[in-house]
Amino acid sequence: MPDISTPEALKRTLLAARAVASIPASATGARIAEIYAELGIAAGMAARTRAQPGPKQIAEAVASGEAELGLFLLNVLIDPRLAIVGPVPAELQREVVYDLAVAAKASAPEVARAFVAHLLSPVAAEVIRGRGMQPG
Repeated sequence: MPDISTPEALKRTLLAARAVASIPASATGARIAEIYAELGIAAGMAARTRAQPGPKQIAEAVASGEAELGLFLLNVLIDPRLAIVGPVPAELQREVVYDLAVAAKASAPEVARAFVAHLLSPVAAEVIRGRGMQPG
């Protein structure tokens, strides 16, 4: 497995890759571009980047060998054909946090509250972790 445990290790791994699949035209792609800039490898990664139109195509590009690495949201990269290396180092990580609220004028507030309760349940937490995310 490639070493991505530190920013320097991630830099070495990215520069050693022949091709990296991602979606540059996305919010995550913008963050990846920032990471490349922070690591001082933006120019070097331009030639290695294999732009994909959507998340499924990232997995396809890696599984087919078109790209050696896929770089995107962890929960998107979960595919039985891929080996997950892990998240980028904590120093480069930007967590996405989702909040829930029930609208004051919800037409079915009891249903909305039950849905929120389900999303916060241990059963849902297991599913969320299984998709590479951390439950709240």
